[in-house]
Amino acid sequence: MFTRVLKSSPRLAILLLLMAVLVILTRISTKPVFTAVNVPETVSLRPIGAYRIDVTQADPSQVIANARVYESGLYLLAKGRDQHARSVLLRTDFTGRTSLTIPLPEAGATSFRVLPSGNLVLYQYQRLAGGTFREYNGQGIEIGSTAEQRPVRAFLFSGNHLVRFFPGFSWDRVMLPLSSAMEVSSAGTGVAVTPEVIVEAEQAQGRSGVWLIDRTTGRLSRLDVTSGVRTEFTVHSPDLDQSVAAYEALRKGAPKGSVPGAGHAVLSGAIDADDSLYLALSPYKIRDHAVILQVDRFGIVQRRLLCSLASEGDSAVRIDPTYIGIAAKHLYLVSYSGQIGVFSL
Repeated sequence: MFTRVLKSSPRLAILLLLMAVLVILTRISTKPVFTAVNVPETVSLRPIGAYRIDVTQADPSQVIANARVYESGLYLLAKGRDQHARSVLLRTDFTGRTSLTIPLPEAGATSFRVLPSGNLVLYQYQRLAGGTFREYNGQGIEIGSTAEQRPVRAFLFSGNHLVRFFPGFSWDRVMLPLSSAMEVSSAGTGVAVTPEVIVEAEQAQGRSGVWLIDRTTGRLSRLDVTSGVRTEFTVHSPDLDQSVAAYEALRKGAPKGSVPGAGHAVLSGAIDADDSLYLALSPYKIRDHAVILQVDRFGIVQRRLLCSLASEGDSAVRIDPTYIGIAAKHLYLVSYSGQIGVFSL
């Protein structure tokens, strides 16, 4: 047939020949393409230590409303269940011994941060009086304060700046110190900081910027507070998918008790010295384990940490984690009732 085509139409024959050669070369050079799928390592952890801090001495109804772990120790903000109850700020060492107690002057304490100097900055807000930033030295003595009329959802420090996040979709960066008039040096929008989405405990400042965590979906975004550039990530994890599904079932009115332990999909977050982000998921079973996801700076899950919530040899100590923190290669799970579990990373 080819000979007949060649005699009748040489150009068509040459074209057919070139097409055949192209098909052969394509089949030879084409190789299967595989998409890389990251399979995180699963690590089972048992607590190397567990203890309880009594936060009910001043008020039997007091619970831990916020917790932060630093190299210098564990800081706990405790307050009563009554909205008018005053709060107390505690600093303990990593054995549970309290080394500092600061009774706060008024109700409404919501968040705090510890500066590299060891000084502590705390934010309090009252609906009628407005907000106040207070600075304390390492001995718990107030050394400065400044009024803040707008409610602040969260705050952190970046160099010599204070970064404030407001309800809605705005934030700004102001010059320190607190004792002087704070001048706004930059501002931005587009960061969701509504109470249902982001809380102060889930904001971690690392070398790559500030992580913002959507507690209902687990979506991550990293904000550069200097340039205002925000990068979003989606965490691919069956564990997180299950947590989101449990949260959605609860939100849509699932019968009480049918989704045990479910709150937000992400309970809390922390960051380590290597800029890895750790996410504590809900729900969990106290008799089983809590799932902590270790995520790299690109939003990829590197490890699944299955943390046992009962200390070995002491069945009376059971951890009901609400907050997590990391210091010196150790993971701390903190319960609202003051129970703390320590895990080696």
